[in-house]
Amino acid sequence: MKRPFLITPVLVSTCLATAPAELPDGAEAKAVGISLALLTDVAEVVPGRPFLAGVRMTTEPGYHTYWKAPGIVGFPTAIEWLLPDGFTAGELRWPAPETVMMLEYKARGYADEALLFAEITPPETISGDQPVALAAKVSWMACERGCHPGHLGLRVELPLGDPSGGAGESPSRGMFAAAAAAVPKDLELDGLGAVLDGGVLRITFELPPETAAADLSFIPEVSLHDPNVPQQVASGANGKTVISLPVMDHALESVPAVLSGLLHRPAGWPALGGDRFGRVTMTVGRAGD
Repeated sequence: MKRPFLITPVLVSTCLATAPAELPDGAEAKAVGISLALLTDVAEVVPGRPFLAGVRMTTEPGYHTYWKAPGIVGFPTAIEWLLPDGFTAGELRWPAPETVMMLEYKARGYADEALLFAEITPPETISGDQPVALAAKVSWMACERGCHPGHLGLRVELPLGDPSGGAGESPSRGMFAAAAAAVPKDLELDGLGAVLDGGVLRITFELPPETAAADLSFIPEVSLHDPNVPQQVASGANGKTVISLPVMDHALESVPAVLSGLLHRPAGWPALGGDRFGRVTMTVGRAGD
């Protein structure tokens, strides 16, 4: 198959470096094909009480953005938090991706809307009574038939709440609940492991008895696999299931020793209440080691 022109993080970073990010001066912004908003799930900040903050990306019809590991094309959204002294941000949480199309090529991303979020923890004490300013620098790529990278800042101010009272819910609380429900849960599987054999990653595990192996696929959380290249699923006589996925040539040297990713089962995982995606983490060996 003829390969497309690769849109790589290095290329996009170079392009963005030519245009400095706008200073964060508002909670909402618009760019080509996309609207962005900095949201929180609380109406005020209470010292020592964690809350959620995130960036909602809403694309225009026909446009999409990219997941953390889009595949052969695309650039993942990145969020850099700018927080007051003493505040900390947890890991960025990503709802499960969907298949998006860049011309005739499949990638992993989001059409319509996605909310990427993290837990923010304030310090136990906050001096003064001024509003708390939260800001984020956001980099993204919105694609239709062409791609439009962007880089800007968003900023929101929240009043300081009383530690003896509640933080109060924001109008965005429901959006965060929906986004959290879409983040894949951890899936426990016996015998889980992986081996890189030449240019193929072979993932082995045992399926629960009530779970058929049909239509299984693995989505690594780093861009190792081209979504346009089929994966192979095989069930062995010993009860093992093996997923074999070709690793892109340019990614062979960057296969990590510990790999996380999503196991997709269209019929749902009984152990996860029917969720179609389960998150797994495994060690990766090398054939011949």
